[in-house]
Amino acid sequence: MERILGYLVQEIKKADIPLPEGNITPSAPPLKQMLEIQEQLQKLEVELREVTKNKEKLRKNLLELIEYTHLLKVTQSFAQRSTELESSIQSTFEEFPSFDHVPLVEYNCMHRLEAKLGFISGLVHRAKVEAFEKMLWRVCRGNTIVSYSEVEDCLEDPDTGELTKWFVFLISYWGEQIGQKVKKICD
Repeated sequence: MERILGYLVQEIKKADIPLPEGNITPSAPPLKQMLEIQEQLQKLEVELREVTKNKEKLRKNLLELIEYTHLLKVTQSFAQRSTELESSIQSTFEEFPSFDHVPLVEYNCMHRLEAKLGFISGLVHRAKVEAFEKMLWRVCRGNTIVSYSEVEDCLEDPDTGELTKWFVFLISYWGEQIGQKVKKICD
């Protein structure tokens, strides 16, 4: 029972709820009431643990949704620019002659140009931007284009709970293999 009371007091202090002051020690209740009090305390502990767990899940979901809104705001401009670029690239490919009569070596060169573009976006901590970019460069051998934009507001770090600056990134890549590597790095 002492453990349960200690946990309840700890959670009350965490929630900044003032405790009644005074060193008044009440008399011990009869045994029958003691058992009822213990049952009530156990129920309260279970409920409070469940509420605390749900609160933490909701806080993480809120942070995730806030990150997504910032991500969408910034990547919208990236996406508009990239779709314009992709349409101009596709129109350039249409100008190439048919590959029916072209030697095999030239076909491979041209076939590479027709690879589909892929995009991945997300948030990266300000301190990790440089390391993130280096890792992408080394693993993908320079076959990616990375765009960054700083998020205007400070967001809460899910690990530490501190408010920090974040960057939104948009990675453009060509081909499925590079896309898989980029996804592994981003995860």
